[in-house]
Amino acid sequence: MKTILEQRDFQVVPACRAKSAMGLIVRSNALIALVFLSLSPVLQAQTITYTTINPPGSYSTDLVGVSGDNVVGLYNASNGQSPNFICFIYNNGTYTTIDPPGSTATRAVGVSGDSVAGYYIDSSNTTHGFLYNNGTYVTIDPPGTFGTNPAAVAGTKVVGSYADSSYTVHGFLFDGNTYTILNDPLAYNYGYFGTFPVCISGNNVYGSYADSNYISHGFLFNNGTYTTLDPPSSIATTIMAVSGNNVAGYYLDDGNVYHGFLYDGHTYTILNDPFAGNTYGLGKR
Repeated sequence: MKTILEQRDFQVVPACRAKSAMGLIVRSNALIALVFLSLSPVLQAQTITYTTINPPGSYSTDLVGVSGDNVVGLYNASNGQSPNFICFIYNNGTYTTIDPPGSTATRAVGVSGDSVAGYYIDSSNTTHGFLYNNGTYVTIDPPGTFGTNPAAVAGTKVVGSYADSSYTVHGFLFDGNTYTILNDPLAYNYGYFGTFPVCISGNNVYGSYADSNYISHGFLFNNGTYTTLDPPSSIATTIMAVSGNNVAGYYLDDGNVYHGFLYDGHTYTILNDPFAGNTYGLGKR
């Protein structure tokens, strides 16, 4: 059996693991490159301006996302063996710490305009989602959750997953007031399996689920309707990102080779780098 379903470092109680909840892969002195191209009849040289993003007191910095002038990330404020990770939002030279009330550890997952989504761990080792906007925090906890993991934000809409008391995973869409629970009818709802939304564009929610054979498939949810997204010859599919109606991801074929793909709502474009043994589609902007 083959499965490439990624559970997004899902946190449940009591087995809440702070390791990757805090995304402990960091890059020193993260950079943003702002590229300006001057278009003219004669191609001119590119001018690239680099802005170093390194909050005061940081020993290492990792960026999570960018929207307009807002850049979201986390940094390690300790140079010892016990890391101290702090989330922040950067805007034109100003750093603002993101730290929900009651948090012992915080992880941002995305930014859309002034809205930042993420999750935090409280003193009882329970994971909660949050939505931050200009100093205001909204806790995101679907009814019956034993651990919540937002995955993406678009405006005031947040999608992600949560575990119930039996550790079965359900998806959710939160619009700022109301939760829509997402359970793909083809998903195997048992244990740590279930429905995993990972991205959103307009009214379209995309993600992956595992069937009763533990095989992962992509899905699209729109206004109550689920559509399975599996490129031709796929035996396991993972959705990674969306921009507009364009979805990026990767799949495994029956020869154990991974291929990237781009799906525009009608057609799959298979992505195979000629120099690669395996190709993964990770993002689309």
